[in-house]
Amino acid sequence: MNPVERLDPFDADRFLEEFWQRRPCLIGNWIQAAPLPLDDLLDAADSLSLPARLIRGRQDLADWTLLHGPLEADDLPDTPSDWTVLVQEMDKARPEVESVLDRFREFLPDWLLDDVMISQAAPGGSVGAHADAYDVFLVQVGGTRLWQLAENFDTTLDNRFELALLARWQPETEVRAEPGDTLYLPASIAHHGVAQNTCQTWSVGLRTPSGPEMLFLLGELLTAQSRNPARLSVQQPERDNPARIGSGLVTEARRLLEHTLSMPDAELEALLGRILTQWRLWPRDEEPELETIVQHLGRNRSLKLHGSARLAIHGRHGEAHLTINGEPIRCPSPLARELAQTRLVGSAWLECRDGLEQLCDLGAIDIP
Repeated sequence: MNPVERLDPFDADRFLEEFWQRRPCLIGNWIQAAPLPLDDLLDAADSLSLPARLIRGRQDLADWTLLHGPLEADDLPDTPSDWTVLVQEMDKARPEVESVLDRFREFLPDWLLDDVMISQAAPGGSVGAHADAYDVFLVQVGGTRLWQLAENFDTTLDNRFELALLARWQPETEVRAEPGDTLYLPASIAHHGVAQNTCQTWSVGLRTPSGPEMLFLLGELLTAQSRNPARLSVQQPERDNPARIGSGLVTEARRLLEHTLSMPDAELEALLGRILTQWRLWPRDEEPELETIVQHLGRNRSLKLHGSARLAIHGRHGEAHLTINGEPIRCPSPLARELAQTRLVGSAWLECRDGLEQLCDLGAIDIP
């Protein structure tokens, strides 16, 4: 594996052409953020029921332990090293964390962004050598972390631990991340990051559904909107073994599935918009009232989409159709394009009451 190339300053066009889903790179001086106090992480995880974990151990000792949240200060080890606290979905809890995602929305689809997980580590802290099923950006906001990487690695997992760790880790290269650095790793790269001192890393995960997940969600949508769908035809059962699923039935089932998926591109685009924006929804505890939103917009105040809102846009021949959190939004094309580009709901939405009510019902609008 070649040494990790540094990309400084960040250039989105060059990144997409040379690195995206091809090879790692270390982006310098791109995202600057202040570390959050550990107490704030624990408080957010507790008050909002965010997924949290405490991981203790070292790769060379293979002594990993995992404690799931909710976590309290008393759960933290007395030892000054070799432990890590992970809190997921922090972009849903803190506006300054959610705002980091805007940097990625400049060149990546909004619906591709999953969450921001914050890792607070003591010196030597790590989560072990592992490989993710998705691309990730690792933003170093405090301290230093040494990353070991491998492109060709043994995928055997160490089944002694609950964590999905690689049993026989052999790094091929390494790179050091300092505050202000962002390490991009495609899904094909295994990695092991070790805190060199007290450090904090923000992991921006990118998620897409798997083939089976897409088929499941697509099936739900097609079932809901199909009135008289074609059904599996049983041509000729075998006389001596009627229960047997033979090659003829397999052929017929494959034909039916292909027929079900043989829809115009425009129809599939609309369905993909619903699937890609709703397959990992984050529920809100409280949703603002429509009249409260109308009052803000009436004062010519633009409102941001909530951090949990994910959107997609599609359309042909100059039209733009907007989907948010799995729901097609009834709005004119100019409003759809503007919202997709800015994530701001302006006063023009007062003339689009149906669409505004949809956004409100979805809990997609944030009230300051």
